[in-house]
Amino acid sequence: GILLLGIGILLHKFCLAALHFYHTRRGKGAKAIDVSSFFKRKNLHLEFEKFWHGSINKRRGAFHRAWIRYEKVLRQEIES
Repeated sequence: GILLLGIGILLHKFCLAALHFYHTRRGKGAKAIDVSSFFKRKNLHLEFEKFWHGSINKRRGAFHRAWIRYEKVLRQEIES
C-alpha cells in the first residue's frame, strides 16, 4: 500500500544520492573506478557519511522532505 510506496520513494532518493556520491568520487578518465568496484571499497560508509552531511550533497533535502512525508503517513496509519 501507501507505506510501501513511501519506502520505495525513500530508497529511490537515497540511491540517487549514492550515485551522485559515486560520480563525485570515482575519478576521471582511465583512472576512474568502475561502479561495482567503487561500492566494495573498505570504509566507504565513512566517506559517504561525510558526503551525506556535506554541502556537495544536493539530494539530502529531497530525501529529508520524503522522510517527513513518510513519517506523516506512517503516523496516520498507526493512529487509524
